[in-house]
Amino acid sequence: LHGRGEYRWPDGRSYVGEYQNDRKHGQGTMFYPDGTRYEGLWYHGKQHGKGTIMVNVGKVHQRRRIN
Repeated sequence: LHGRGEYRWPDGRSYVGEYQNDRKHGQGTMFYPDGTRYEGLWYHGKQHGKGTIMVNVGKVHQRRRIN
């Protein structure tokens, strides 16, 4: 997969965003079954750089990751 797309796992997780060489890469959002979601940058399948985690109870956490 290359470009923009969506993938859903059997456990309820899903990802909507950019792909490069079948990996999450670029801007994207990961949704988790408990309502938590991560919006931000991805690099070769891993969270990278600036991103925001929104948990189901309404709290927002921002963080920066460098892989």
